[in-house]
Amino acid sequence: MLGLGNSMTGGASAESVLDLSSKVFHVSGFNVTSSDVGGEQKVSAMENLADGSSITVGQSVDNKKPIYDAANKGVHFPFTSASGQVDQLDLSSAITLTDAFTVFFVSKQSTPGEQNAAYQFVTGSYTDANNKSSIYLFTEEDDGSDPYFNIRATQSGTTDEIGIEQFNNGTPSSVKSFICITKDAGASATVKVYQSANNTFHSEISDTDFDANVDFVIDQVGGFEPFQNPGGGTAVPQGNMHLYELGVYNIALTELQVREISNDMTVKHGIE
Repeated sequence: MLGLGNSMTGGASAESVLDLSSKVFHVSGFNVTSSDVGGEQKVSAMENLADGSSITVGQSVDNKKPIYDAANKGVHFPFTSASGQVDQLDLSSAITLTDAFTVFFVSKQSTPGEQNAAYQFVTGSYTDANNKSSIYLFTEEDDGSDPYFNIRATQSGTTDEIGIEQFNNGTPSSVKSFICITKDAGASATVKVYQSANNTFHSEISDTDFDANVDFVIDQVGGFEPFQNPGGGTAVPQGNMHLYELGVYNIALTELQVREISNDMTVKHGIE
């Protein structure tokens, strides 16, 4: 496992951020189980790289399996208007983040530039109308430029979100990038969003509006966006992405730690 930027203290290597015990979930396009389905390599499972976790992630229904891009080590969740064929990977058990947490991912949007395909839903959950979570990007530009970001959650009918905020640096969502979200502990939490693309690390968002102290729950990757017609239908927000890496911690990482992961992901996935 890559560990760029680690220092040496007393002759021993410092622990990589990617090896911390607070990492509860981690999947990568380098660790995928796929098979031929109708002439395409379809993903049935991604290995969970978080030590000590028993959670698995996969899909048994062929027409809901995402496509494996072996050459680029990515998992493709293409946009489709056929509601029964929207690609989604399911976790065997939900991850409930009750306090501080960090979520990072490496991705690019699959089909920007259309109103119905403008969303890139990464991860979250849908239990019912009163309990759901979502992390997504949004852009209506043909090249995916000027993306907006949002994280929101509803627990027992109480909804919290930072609101849709635009990335200051406008890196196109159709370009492979590293994005990381950290949330402090407590009701007065600060949510920070970082991005790495075009060989530059940016601190994009710092927001205190995520303050209702609700749980953020993860039990799916891709699929229908939980806050907008999660039961299906045509032309609704969905995964619509190429996903290369996704990781979850039950602590808020520091900016220095986020930069370390960013360095690792930049090398691992050739982010330019």
